[in-house]
Amino acid sequence: MRRRDLLKAFAAAPLLAMPRVASAQPIDAPVIAWLGVVGSEDSVWESLLASGLATEGFVPGENVHLVFVNVASTRGAIQAGVNQILTRFEPDIIIAGGRERTEALLAATSTIPVVFNNVDDPSLLVSDLSRPEGNATGFWVGGRPVGTRIETLQMLVPDLRRVIYLFHLRDEPRERFADYEDGIGAAGLEFVPVGVFDTNEIETVLSDYAFQPGTGILVSAGGTFYWDRAPVIAAVNAARIPASFFWSQYAQEGGLMSIGPDMYDPVRHTGAYVGRILNGEAISDLPVEASTKYRLTLNLATARAMGWPIPAELHENADLLLG
Repeated sequence: MRRRDLLKAFAAAPLLAMPRVASAQPIDAPVIAWLGVVGSEDSVWESLLASGLATEGFVPGENVHLVFVNVASTRGAIQAGVNQILTRFEPDIIIAGGRERTEALLAATSTIPVVFNNVDDPSLLVSDLSRPEGNATGFWVGGRPVGTRIETLQMLVPDLRRVIYLFHLRDEPRERFADYEDGIGAAGLEFVPVGVFDTNEIETVLSDYAFQPGTGILVSAGGTFYWDRAPVIAAVNAARIPASFFWSQYAQEGGLMSIGPDMYDPVRHTGAYVGRILNGEAISDLPVEASTKYRLTLNLATARAMGWPIPAELHENADLLLG
């Protein structure tokens, strides 16, 4: 079966994951498959990818297909998504959102180009970031701005003595947050790692610290929290402990403060890299690049609701003020 017919027929058969073809016109064109996360913002990603692809002369639906396959962040679901992409859609190139999906794809194919975005540690995927070998390149979040996150939390909580690092156990085994442990300790602060398997546990585990002065929270950048962020925000706010999140979407949706990279910008650049590969450039000529565009977002409405004053210095340094 020709790929254009395969794309038209995908909905007729039961699937392990639920794909979406961004444009299903019956055209013979390269197929770009995106392996993403359940609940992800496909319309946003599609727009960003399209803007990047356009710089290289590609328009979805006219001379290229986009296929989105979103799966849960479990090993079995990710592997099912990989299998579906490779067997059903025969892609010319694959985009991977996050490290775990990229690792699964690279274990399954050494020939199809893979462009990743928003990964946390590209050295686990590519041995030479400046001249990638193999079939993968892409964009990472520029190293977690540990020092900056600690400094802004100290501004938010002038008497800060204790920092809770809140994380999901599926995302971060202990060795993955050693940089936070080291940075918090170097600042003369007590490091308190708090890991949960379920977001419903957050409010309970934080209740032990709710009335301890000098306490602040740094919330992990992990994907499991991010894609289920509404209950995470609600539970952290309910504890009434000043908290700093990573991605700006947290503060935009009710979290007190966030400081981290712009997760949308790398997706736009991903589209450009995909277009360059389709135009014949070698992956080895496309270095792995870091996103160094950081944003400090403050939600003033949440601050008022918590009765937490925002220091003038923090207010003046904010890139985005809400409420």
